[in-house]
This record gives sequence, structure tokens and C-alpha cells, in this order.
Amino acid sequence: MPSRSPVAWDVLRWIMALWFFSGGFVVLGHTFLGHPRFPPVPPAAQSLLDAFQESGFLYPLLAAVYLIGGGALFMRRTAPLGLVMLAAPIGVIVGFHVMLSRMYAVAALLVLGYLPLCWHERDRLACLWRKR
Repeated sequence: MPSRSPVAWDVLRWIMALWFFSGGFVVLGHTFLGHPRFPPVPPAAQSLLDAFQESGFLYPLLAAVYLIGGGALFMRRTAPLGLVMLAAPIGVIVGFHVMLSRMYAVAALLVLGYLPLCWHERDRLACLWRKR
């Protein structure tokens, strides 16, 4: 029987879960109730955000991934699923903030929350790379 993880890991997992689960509702609300209002960003970043908005499908898809992935992070049993689901959005968000918006603190917070959780769940995530 696996030993219970320390409370610090649960708190970090819940913080990340709340971040993405609430973010899913924010993106969903902005998608259906009005144009998302992001903080002022450089023109290249704004062009990308405008293209996302004009596509009409990306924000609802992103909201669904945030809600499902963030919801999965709430429970220890489904945390690896949440980490896998949120990997691509986190990579895009970090790249966006590092290369386009220059909001390094947001990128650093995501990396400092996500990577330790992946390391903590590495035994349960190993099945993704193990050859049968």
C-alpha cells in the first residue's frame, strides 16, 4: 500500500488544480460573455491572442482542458492524468510569456508548480515511456 504523501505535495497539487480549474471558468466566461480582456501586451502577443479569439474554437477547447485537467489534479488518484492533460497548455503559456509578453513571473510560477509535481508523480507517469 503506498504511503501517504506529505501535506506540502497535496497543497501544491491543490494550488495548481485551483489555478487551472478556475482559469477554465474564466476562459469559458470570457468566451461566451465577451472578448477576453488580458493585461496590455506587446503587439506580437496581441496578434496571437486576437488570432486565438477569431478562430472560435481554441478558447472553448482550452477551457475544457483546463476544467478537466484541473479537476483531475484535485484528487491524488487522477493527478497524473491532470498533469498529462495540462502539459501542452502549460508549455504554450510558458512560451507565450517568455517569448512574447515578457511576463517572466507567470512563466516561472507555472514551471515551479508543474515540474515538481511531475517529479513527485514520476513513478506513476513512467508507464508513458516504459516499453511493455
